[in-house]
Amino acid sequence: MPVLSRSNQLPNRAKQSLPLQILLIGPFVLQIFTAVGLTGYLSLQNGQKAVIEVAGQLQTEIASRVTENLQNYLQIPAQINQINQQAIAANWLPTTSVEKWQNHLWQQVNTFSKIGAIGIGTEKGEFITVGKNEAGVAVLNIASQSNNFAYEQYELNERGDRGQLLKKSENFDTRSRPPYKVAVKAGKAAWSEVFPHITDPMLVMTAVLPIQQQGKLVGVLQTRLNLPLVGEFLKPLKVGTTGQVFIVERSGTLIATSANEQPFRQQDQKTVKISVLESQNSLTLASGKQLFSTYGTLDRITTTQQLNCTLNGSRHFVQITPFADDKGLDWLIVVVVPESDFMAQIEANTRTTLYLCLAALGIATLLGFYTSRWITRPILKLQQASQAIAAGDLDRTVQITGIHELEGLARSFNHMAIQLKTSFTALETSNLELEERVLERTQTLSQTNTQLSTTLGELHRTQTQMVHSEKMSALGQLVAGIAHEINNPVNFIHGNLPHVHQYVKDMTHLVQGYQQHVSDAPLSLQQLVKEIDFEFVTEDLTKILKSMQVGTERIQQIVLSLRNFSRLDESELKAVDLHEGIDSTLLIMQHRLKSTVDRPAIQVIKDYGTLPMVECYAGALNQVFMNLLTNAIDALEESKQNQTFTDTEKISDHIIIHTELINTDAVRITITDNGIGIPTERRSRIFDPFFTTKPIGQGTGLGLSVSYQIITEQHHGQLSYDSTPGKGTKFAIEIPINQTSAAVDELQNYR
Repeated sequence: MPVLSRSNQLPNRAKQSLPLQILLIGPFVLQIFTAVGLTGYLSLQNGQKAVIEVAGQLQTEIASRVTENLQNYLQIPAQINQINQQAIAANWLPTTSVEKWQNHLWQQVNTFSKIGAIGIGTEKGEFITVGKNEAGVAVLNIASQSNNFAYEQYELNERGDRGQLLKKSENFDTRSRPPYKVAVKAGKAAWSEVFPHITDPMLVMTAVLPIQQQGKLVGVLQTRLNLPLVGEFLKPLKVGTTGQVFIVERSGTLIATSANEQPFRQQDQKTVKISVLESQNSLTLASGKQLFSTYGTLDRITTTQQLNCTLNGSRHFVQITPFADDKGLDWLIVVVVPESDFMAQIEANTRTTLYLCLAALGIATLLGFYTSRWITRPILKLQQASQAIAAGDLDRTVQITGIHELEGLARSFNHMAIQLKTSFTALETSNLELEERVLERTQTLSQTNTQLSTTLGELHRTQTQMVHSEKMSALGQLVAGIAHEINNPVNFIHGNLPHVHQYVKDMTHLVQGYQQHVSDAPLSLQQLVKEIDFEFVTEDLTKILKSMQVGTERIQQIVLSLRNFSRLDESELKAVDLHEGIDSTLLIMQHRLKSTVDRPAIQVIKDYGTLPMVECYAGALNQVFMNLLTNAIDALEESKQNQTFTDTEKISDHIIIHTELINTDAVRITITDNGIGIPTERRSRIFDPFFTTKPIGQGTGLGLSVSYQIITEQHHGQLSYDSTPGKGTKFAIEIPINQTSAAVDELQNYR
């Protein structure tokens, strides 16, 4: 019944309403979910705050332990230098001959096992140190007056006596070595910079103390520390589960680290210091980058600093503690602790709490679901009954028990259904009559609209084709007029060029004859001939005249092609040479065939057969040739849009034009390109008017449609195509040689 269709016109807000069951459960679940989320969030925040405090305490404790160990370790070299200074002051050790230091230094090296080497260098150039190599064997390094100051290295036996000579080199001067220079410059106890050991793969530094007697510098005491020992007491430190501690200079040079990594690398068989930014350990590298990113230069760190940052995708706590002494040492102790080392248990407890809250939420939701279902089920019965009545079932009633308010609503609903049934029964008869009249009138209007649409389509097509024909006719007249206007002055120039050439030739002979017979010309005239460079002008003028003649011939050829293409004098049927029309069209389109920045030149391959003179409308047929060639060039350019110029040089773009005689009474012209081809879904519409795939402003969609009309209607022929996507398209034109006989045959077939 049509009147019932009004139920489909309900306001949009009714379609966007929510079910009653969701409205009953939603607020209840939302309250529980908010309480659970807030509890979990506060628990996590408190845990993170506690983690930050614990991590800070751990970092401070580790930094204090490292500082204490460094102070104890670095005091030993200074104490040894002071002992040797006192021995010199007591005349126990002479500074005039270092040979007598050997046994004393050997005993000291055995006493202080953590020391790399102990010795002295004098102002006379003498030098002696005793240390231990990697194997733990005592080694003597000496350069004295007795060996002419040559550097010698000996192995010492268990009694401290010299054994095998290990190494010897000339021109050694201890005064040019960095430790000696540092002591002289400081004038007091100091540390040398960290430098690679000369023979062993490790980093070392030297504590130096200048010795003066009677106000003059007589030598420098030197005690060398092997820095790998610093790394050895860093490695056992437990920094959380995966944390690290490392020591760097202010420049960023790595001194020692608790990671399984050496603070240097081997390059060309030499030990080279590395920066923290060159570390192979990912955590050390990321920490170093964060330090330089935060402070720019490490010289800005003067007090203990703490950072909370993200390293390698996870949050870390970083503490930087300066370490310095009165002898010029200035290092930074960096302690890095991952947050995950402390958060694992907290996150586990949070997950447990969350699971319990979710379980409570699920139970509460389930209870709410059953409660809401008990309430909404009677309402759903009323909804279903309403829908049934809206669909035309006016006999539908409902029975609801259990809820007092809904029982009264059900009685009112049943009463309304009875009244609706009475009203719709009275309206049904009149509605049926109205529907029949409306249907009859609608059918009449539909037939009229169909006829009008067909007529308008034909009229639009005819109007468009007429406009296009007028445009082409006007274009032909314009081209012919331009050709005529150009032809007259060009013929005048071309016709006079031989006379100009002869006149120049005669004048040149005259001047040359004059030069041969008049040897004593005035000085000013000789100077003028020299400035003009008569010989060059004579030679170049001949070349210019030849170039002008070639140019005028080229212009005459272009004018002839324009006249052949326009064919204004051949608007009626006339026997013509089709090859001449194709060549004229190609000449006009030569600018489209040349290379551009986007593609190389397009090669045109002419595969002409032997054709007789063909009776046709030459101007219209030339228009077809231009449309097909334009489409071929557009297809080749579109195929190169996603390729670079280098790529396009590898694939030759070409257009093949083939002509042949078929069945002695018709000719076939095919134009083939190797462009993108025509997609399958577009092939059924390519001859439709106004159908184009080109961008707006680049095509009207009339080219192929007009070409099809010219071939089939004007010339009683056929225009077909064969295309393969990605490989190219071939258009084939077939027209009879004699149009008059073809028209008669077509008329007979029609009858």
